[in-house]
Amino acid sequence: HDDRRRILACDAASEVDWRAPRNAGLWALDTVNPNSWTTGKRQSLSRSAADIILLQETKQREVRTAQAKRQAERLGWRAHFGPALVTAAHGTSGGIAVVSRKGLGSAPHDIINEAYRHRIGGAWVGAVVKGGIHVFSVYLKDGQDMSETNAAILTQLAAAIASVRGPWVV
Repeated sequence: HDDRRRILACDAASEVDWRAPRNAGLWALDTVNPNSWTTGKRQSLSRSAADIILLQETKQREVRTAQAKRQAERLGWRAHFGPALVTAAHGTSGGIAVVSRKGLGSAPHDIINEAYRHRIGGAWVGAVVKGGIHVFSVYLKDGQDMSETNAAILTQLAAAIASVRGPWVV
């Protein structure tokens, strides 16, 4: 029976809605690349047991972020978006979100250079420690290693982190 319990615990730990740390007084943070807001909302926000979720590649345009925030609210979350970049072909690139449970208190950071808001987003969340923490969601250019673009994104992230006071998580 002990082996069976261990197997069940391992299976449960692979599920997004599993949350043993809550019973120990710990906080949970998920990071997800859903490839769209619709998928992130359906597969992460509606199922996650985490306190904070960092999403990359939401592909959410600026004009739709208010609607997405309302959708997150209905699911019990407060969302702060970095809207996707609209491409020359009228598609979208990137887009991030920092999402926390309603009731924790949160405020978006406005310290990210506008040219990078589709790749970096941040917010203060009143959780984890007294005074809260700063959380950053970052979406690097996939398949480019340490390219000039990724180096620029990380430089902007470093500047944002340097401008906040208190603990932070990326």
